[in-house]
This record gives sequence, C-alpha cells and structure tokens, in this order.
Amino acid sequence: MLRAVLVDFDGTLVESEHANAAAYAAALGEHGVMVEADAILPRITGRAWGDFLPELLADAPGTEPAAVARRKRAIYPDFFGLIRPNEALADLLRATRLGSLATGLVTTAAAGSTEAILDRFALRGLFDILVCGDHVSRAKPDPEGYHLAARQLGIRPDECMVIEDSETGLAAARAFGGHVLRWTGGA
Repeated sequence: MLRAVLVDFDGTLVESEHANAAAYAAALGEHGVMVEADAILPRITGRAWGDFLPELLADAPGTEPAAVARRKRAIYPDFFGLIRPNEALADLLRATRLGSLATGLVTTAAAGSTEAILDRFALRGLFDILVCGDHVSRAKPDPEGYHLAARQLGIRPDECMVIEDSETGLAAARAFGGHVLRWTGGA
C-alpha cells in the first residue's frame, strides 16, 4: 500500500537549474574560470558539486572546488529570481496532504538554500520531512537520502512513490526500491 510521496527538488518541485548554473558560472568567474551558465548546465544537472566542479576546474590548478561551492552558496540567493515553482506538482502535493499520505522532499541541494527557496514560494508546508544533501554522507545516485526519508517517516521503500527528473535521481530512486515516477514536464 502506498503511504508516502517523496519528491526531488531541483528540476522537479522547482525549476532551479538555470539559477544554479548562473550562480556557479559567477562563482567560477570570481575564481578566474570564465564559463557561460548555459555551457555548464548539462554538466551540473542532477549532480553534486563534488562530482562536477573538479571537471570544470581542470584548467585552473590551485582552485579548490570547495571554495567555489562555498562562494556559489553565498551568492545563490542573488539568483533566486530565476527560479520557478512547479505549480502542477505543488497542487498534487496539496491534494496529497488532504489524504493520508506522508510527504517528503529528498534533494542533494544544501539545506540552507533549499529551505530559503521553499519559504520564498510558500512550499515548505507541503512536506512532513526534508532530507537535504548535508543530511547524508553520499549524494544521489546513492539512495541514502531516500532511505533516511523512509526511516524518518517510519515506512518501507515499497510504500513510497518517488518523483524524480534526472538520471542521477532516477538511479537513486530505483536503488531505493520505491515506486518511481519520472517527471518530464519541467517545473
């Protein structure tokens, strides 16, 4: 029996990839790496910074990926105006909240920026629990975030519907063992 809906954040609940790419491009530029946001968008979608920043910094010896990631987090709110909520999915979650299904957000994104965006668009109340990238030791495609969400909700993977958009997220959802719904409509 289905007891919970677990939802991805970037690209699923909110269209934030362009804001992420623009913030990373700006942070990289501050470190001397000039790259257009549109050029890095395919490389960052669905991936944690530890997976893609070393690639982008290959021609910038001495630049620490963690330093770029910290700077990106600091300036990311300046790009929140580029983010759009997925109103159709938000409406579905609101209807879900009227029933007996629990809801959870599972994302690789940092808790601070995730919570700020949820608050900006009044979406935080859609979820019983939030599992963010800094709550787990392994990012998607590892299913650790989904397992943590299920434990927090007191349910089994086969009792969860997982809504994801990226190949990385879908791999995590499948490895978790929940019912998987691929979101293809954009946020």
